[in-house]
Amino acid sequence: MPVTRKEDTEVRELFPGFEMKLVVDKDHGSQAITVMSETLHPGGKIPTHRHKVEGAMYVYAGTGYLTIEGEGTHKVEPGMGLLVPANTWHSMGNDGNEDLMYVTAHPAVDVSREMKEA
Repeated sequence: MPVTRKEDTEVRELFPGFEMKLVVDKDHGSQAITVMSETLHPGGKIPTHRHKVEGAMYVYAGTGYLTIEGEGTHKVEPGMGLLVPANTWHSMGNDGNEDLMYVTAHPAVDVSREMKEA
């Protein structure tokens, strides 16, 4: 059974103020799921994008917001589970004073991201 430790994962800064660590993915032996540990620093924002597969998030620290096209903006806080349907435009931001930290899971090993044109 592959085990991923914090010190063995690379921190990737995909956007200013946003860091991601792949915890479970195809490079760690998975054939069907991707799990990421993500941090949005205060003022950080993930631009509008979508994935071909749904994404489930669990927030465990900080506050912020999730905007889903067609649904509006939802305040997020610790203890919340969030589900973004496949092919749905969404963005996320941290409007608080502490890091917004959450875990994201996708039912696929190819979780490519399509960015929305501004």
